[in-house]
Amino acid sequence: MAQDPRAESRHARIMRGEGPVFGPTLDALVRDVEGRIPPELRDAHRRMLEEWPIGPGGQVRDEQALLARLAALRAAPAPLPAGIPPGSPLKAVLGAALGGVLGVPFGFLVYVIMLAAVLPYSLHDSDAVMWLVVLAVTGGTAALGAGQGMRPSRLSQSLAMALLAFVPAAFVSAILGAIIASTLGSIYKVSQMEGAFAMGVVFTIMPLAGFLGGAACAAWAGLRSWRRWGATSSPAGWSASRPGR
Repeated sequence: MAQDPRAESRHARIMRGEGPVFGPTLDALVRDVEGRIPPELRDAHRRMLEEWPIGPGGQVRDEQALLARLAALRAAPAPLPAGIPPGSPLKAVLGAALGGVLGVPFGFLVYVIMLAAVLPYSLHDSDAVMWLVVLAVTGGTAALGAGQGMRPSRLSQSLAMALLAFVPAAFVSAILGAIIASTLGSIYKVSQMEGAFAMGVVFTIMPLAGFLGGAACAAWAGLRSWRRWGATSSPAGWSASRPGR
């Protein structure tokens, strides 16, 4: 089939936005797909665009077939930035183990927060509720680690780095909160009768300080990892953060 001279630079025209080639919707999809496919497939992708039949009046032939191909490419996982090692089943196992280890103290901290702010008094002595919360949180963090190990992604890595920052920051913040509260209690001569003040520190101030400090550090670490996605790499599939666009 003879090529329309106007079709010789379809890809370039679409990328520059110089008028519709396949139509506004398909042209926008082509630009989106171009940023997602790996470099080794770009020549074939561009050749398909140049050779796709267009009628004399500019109507795209088999428009639904072209839409289906572009949609399939768009739905495929985005390629990893250069330098980030790919995932593997072994890395998934290591990621799940590391996520589970981090999830246990994180789960207990979540339970303490729920104990102070959410759970009714009738459930305060229930070991079943405690272990249910801990196991649920641990399962989530293990799944996150497994996903990052099997298929590293910008989102999973940012969440993983946030979790890594949250756990130690939460414990440090909780201890600092207890020290500050105890110091202020001594300065202002707060009554220590029957341990009420100490109970308030342990079950209210420490969880609150731990949550706030951990959340602040987690937000910082997660955003930093998101922005730096693609800059450097680290071993075992737990890639260091890299700058994005």
